[in-house]
Amino acid sequence: MLKKHIICLLVFSLAIFSSCSSLKIIFPEGSDRNSFDAIDIKEKLTFGILDEKITIGAYTAFPDRSGTETDSSGFSIFSQSLKTVTAKQTYSFKLTGPDGFYWRGKCAASAEVEKETNKLFKIKMKSETLQKNNLLGEFVSGNKKILLYIDGPYSSKTGYIRFNGSTYTVKMKPESSNVGGGWKTSNSTIGYQIYDRDILIAVIGTTSMDKALYIRKGIDRKLMPVLLNTSAALVAYEDISAKIKN
Repeated sequence: MLKKHIICLLVFSLAIFSSCSSLKIIFPEGSDRNSFDAIDIKEKLTFGILDEKITIGAYTAFPDRSGTETDSSGFSIFSQSLKTVTAKQTYSFKLTGPDGFYWRGKCAASAEVEKETNKLFKIKMKSETLQKNNLLGEFVSGNKKILLYIDGPYSSKTGYIRFNGSTYTVKMKPESSNVGGGWKTSNSTIGYQIYDRDILIAVIGTTSMDKALYIRKGIDRKLMPVLLNTSAALVAYEDISAKIKN
């Protein structure tokens, strides 16, 4: 009985540690997190991706996504072959909230992987390079329009948001894992940081441990549609490059 309690305590402690670690990592080093208000984000999936629902505080989005379309082309010369594989997926959502808040969003994700095979006698060597892994989003309410673009494919993936004549920078925050020999690899995204020039105005957590929108206190409330739509789009975003790798 005592052993069971100890195991439960360890699992609980690890969960808290993981959550705290994620919260710490998602913000830039040296940031004062007390300067930000947190809005919880909840994502509900029924039957896989059917009946998907994203709740951001008092605001709700219902994403509707297409299937992932893939295509390939290439050529072979003697012992070498080169193939390019592409993938595309689109999704849309309606974001609603208090006081008649209503926005429509459309997003398109695309990825491209180049695969090369070389044969030397009976030895086959394969390699692949991620050439593209981008996201484009447009959010509309009446005559108001917000544009989101995330550029890849590298772990330093960045992008921008354009609204009302202003441009805001988006930086992806990857999760770094030790792979030995002093090397680290970034194999998943844990969130995004949004900057107005050099000032961090918001952070979006996209992991199950830390799924929230953190907004700098005192920012212009006119930016709320920007942050809410961007949060809905990035939480709903699916990295389709994983479907064409390997």
